[in-house]
Amino acid sequence: MVRHAKKWVELFEKVIGRKPSPEEFQAGKESGFDFKQIKTIAGGLVDSEKVVEEKIKVTIPEETDSGLVSKQWAEDFERTYGRKPSPEEFLQAKVQGFVLEDSMGKLESTTPMSSTEILVSSSDSDKAHKKTKKLSKKKLIFSILFVLLALSLGATYFYFQRTTGIEVTAKEFVAEVDKKDYRQVAERLSTDTDKWTKEDAKLFVSHLEEQGIDVKVALDQVLESATQEPVKDQAGNLLLGLEKTGKLFGIFSQYRVVAYPIQVQVETNLNEAKLTTANNKVVALKKDAKTDLGAFHFINRELTLEAKTDVGTVSTKLQIDPRQAQNNQLLLKLNSEKENWKSNFQNKW
Repeated sequence: MVRHAKKWVELFEKVIGRKPSPEEFQAGKESGFDFKQIKTIAGGLVDSEKVVEEKIKVTIPEETDSGLVSKQWAEDFERTYGRKPSPEEFLQAKVQGFVLEDSMGKLESTTPMSSTEILVSSSDSDKAHKKTKKLSKKKLIFSILFVLLALSLGATYFYFQRTTGIEVTAKEFVAEVDKKDYRQVAERLSTDTDKWTKEDAKLFVSHLEEQGIDVKVALDQVLESATQEPVKDQAGNLLLGLEKTGKLFGIFSQYRVVAYPIQVQVETNLNEAKLTTANNKVVALKKDAKTDLGAFHFINRELTLEAKTDVGTVSTKLQIDPRQAQNNQLLLKLNSEKENWKSNFQNKW
């Protein structure tokens, strides 16, 4: 269709001697760009223009004020554009009150264009419209994605605010102790290098209760302390505390409940003595010196002692009693002593 229109425009220019006006191009389009209708279209529009021009000339009396204004406008127009106004431009100016400054822009837009220019302009307009439509669609998609991302981040932040932090850790531990969920208490106290059992957790909570320590009250005091000082007993032993382990995503602080251990040492004068711990770890003891057994949970722990004496090898059970510890240190003294026994026998003879 476009190619046919271009041929029609070229033939029009050859036959009539000029390019078709927008009205002529529209008339040609309505005729299906019929080559035989070119002269008819050009002749009819030319006649109508003459009639309009004659009517305009007749209806402009030069003697009136309006006539002087229109004449002045026409002269200004010719000086500005280097040509006389067309009938359409004159009518446009008359509607606007012959204001040259306001009508110039609109008159420029009504300057006749060739059919080729019209086609190119229409094509460019379509492309610009499609491009604008694509940009609007992309902008809408990005806006929706941005809103969804913002909502997701907000929900994530709110979730981790409720599931992390020192207050949350303390509250969850207190709830587990109140429910006597010692398995969960044991998991919370355990680390990669130090594992707690359900029985250990139960014994630890019992020891705290024996010392008159309420877990909730004690942890509340830790939270209120500016430096989060751990819970202590009257002997200066650190028992329970809250320790920062790091930050989740570099934003949310994470904490764990800490049960502080006892450091145990043994001093003995026995020969070839050795202790077996609850986890079947055997430690050889130095004679007349202190031997470090390491760190133990702050609970009662049973040990087995074996040693050589003058009467042979002996074996006995020992208890680590956390109530005997001071400042988380406990020294066990295992010594053998000789005693002399005297006995008096009555002579019945």
